[in-house]
Amino acid sequence: MVATESIRLRSYLFNYPVNRPRRLRSSVLIRNMVAETMLRPDDFVMPIFVREDINEPEPIKSLPGQYRWPLNDKLINFVDQLVSSGIRSIILFGIPEHKDEWGSSAYDEHGIIQRTIRFLKDSFEDRLVVMADVCLCEYTDHGHCGIVKKLPDGRYIVDNDSTIELYAKTAVTYAESGVDVVAPSGMMDGQVKAIREALDRAGFSDVVIMAYSAKYASSFYGPFRELQPVRLSLVIGVVTKWTRGMRMRPLRRSPWTLMRALT
Repeated sequence: MVATESIRLRSYLFNYPVNRPRRLRSSVLIRNMVAETMLRPDDFVMPIFVREDINEPEPIKSLPGQYRWPLNDKLINFVDQLVSSGIRSIILFGIPEHKDEWGSSAYDEHGIIQRTIRFLKDSFEDRLVVMADVCLCEYTDHGHCGIVKKLPDGRYIVDNDSTIELYAKTAVTYAESGVDVVAPSGMMDGQVKAIREALDRAGFSDVVIMAYSAKYASSFYGPFRELQPVRLSLVIGVVTKWTRGMRMRPLRRSPWTLMRALT
């Protein structure tokens, strides 16, 4: 009886004309008061692409308003404008001059991102949160996110376990350079765990990890490809990024899948 009355009461209270949601949208002050989500400049992170072999900013045609930045005062001036406007978080993506099959420029202590982190931290200190993308796609000569291996049957794969070792190595060099947040984006199994363990062993337990824990296999990443002056090699006929990104189609287990991406 009590349950029935409760259902009737809820039905009465949450039906028109008793329930009029427009009341909560009647003015700017009321809308702001009840808003569940508020966006402030502090909530935004600006992606910054730094290229090693240039002296002037290069516009990126596929990403209007974005540039490849040189590591000089022009980058400092741009970041200073961001900080002055209230945007105090950036994420760095590197485009090195040297690329090889191992992506060795990613974990070079004198690499483009390591030098950029030090350059920005020296200039802005605690006024700027510096994040850095952790992946190998910008650093390999074949353009894939990890170490490509050929199997005995002739197929190619991106080897998960050897790749996350290099992610961990890269993250430690970023931490040594003064980064605040490392952001692994390669969608390799166990990447967060490997990086966390490596950072802790190296004494960087306070460095934050922000993983791209739900990076989908989508053609919407197409414009990002123009950032790299290298095309995915012919092995893409066998190895594709579709094998690493999450499926766009709904999965009943998708919440569990997202949770596992954080392990």
